[in-house]
Amino acid sequence: MERRIILRVLLIFTFIVTGNVRADSFKDAVTAYDKKDYHSASEGFTPLAKEGNAEAQLYLGSIAYEKEEYKAALSWFEQAAEQGLLDAQIELATLYKKGKAVEKDTAKAILWYEKAAKKDSIDAQIELAQLYQEEKQGDKAIEWYTKAAEQDDDIAQYALGEIYLKGTLTKQDTKKAIEWYTKAVAKGEAAPLYALARLYCHGTGIEKDLKTCALWAKKAKALDYDVSSLWDEFKLSEQ
Repeated sequence: MERRIILRVLLIFTFIVTGNVRADSFKDAVTAYDKKDYHSASEGFTPLAKEGNAEAQLYLGSIAYEKEEYKAALSWFEQAAEQGLLDAQIELATLYKKGKAVEKDTAKAILWYEKAAKKDSIDAQIELAQLYQEEKQGDKAIEWYTKAAEQDDDIAQYALGEIYLKGTLTKQDTKKAIEWYTKAVAKGEAAPLYALARLYCHGTGIEKDLKTCALWAKKAKALDYDVSSLWDEFKLSEQ
């Protein structure tokens, strides 16, 4: 099951505990969690969670999620999220997005993703942008993709390239599409390489340039990306 958070032992340093006993209890519970000993982990986290410790609540939510006890996961994530814990906000938003434990609720998913996105979480920014894209709210989708892209995220950069090239959510702008595809290429992913090749082969919004197309296609092909449709149609082996 895809997880969106990485539970960090370093969280032990981010909350106030009253004495070494609680700190040791939390640490032992984290160790048990890492070993997938969820029974022992739950015994360690529960007293702290009931006292209002957000990190312990997050762990209990994660344990419940792994056991597919989604109503319990929702309850613990909600308590931690309301205290402002970023990872819990993302998890809660994801439950609403997927409709687990509760009826699917895009508005609530957006609400919680936005709280996390405002803390510069790239994951939350991309999730938020994708939801706005699905809702056909182009300006907001572009806003949040851009925030993630400006943090050098290649997924967001590629998404912006697609948006500007296709012109479905905003006015088509080939120059911006090329700009974002080129930035995404720096991470070594094949999809933006192929996107650039496709653009130059077809001459979408720019002058057709088969040599440049072949350059990008060869780079994508070297990464085992299927470029056969362009390769054969435009006889790129001759370039």
